[in-house]
Amino acid sequence: MLGINLTYDLTQIDVEKLCSSIQDEYWGKNLSKDQILTSFRYSSCVIALMEERQVGFARAVSDRVTCSHVKDFLVFSECRGQGVGRHLMNGLLDHPELKDVKSWYLGTKDAHDFYQPFGFKRSPDGIYMFMHRD
Repeated sequence: MLGINLTYDLTQIDVEKLCSSIQDEYWGKNLSKDQILTSFRYSSCVIALMEERQVGFARAVSDRVTCSHVKDFLVFSECRGQGVGRHLMNGLLDHPELKDVKSWYLGTKDAHDFYQPFGFKRSPDGIYMFMHRD
């Protein structure tokens, strides 16, 4: 997508919009703003910006050596279907703290088709997905 920039600088987060958007998702509706912000401090995060405006966010929890778990992945509703998600996922997989991690995991109820082109495979239970990079 043209005009999309990625940053790993947490000061670029639109805190109010991001926290509200996370709380609107099934996986974040029981989280307080303080809990959400605390989770960012203990994760590797990437922010998608378009014209200096945040349009997406992703974070992973990792030991930074053997495995990473994608915890939050969000493209703001007004920007979905424009390639932001693909750009954001590539930014997370290439994050300077995570780029050498081989095993990745995530849980999703409805976005399996999005993650499969990146190499993720469904687990037998159908919710969790995993990927092992060479």
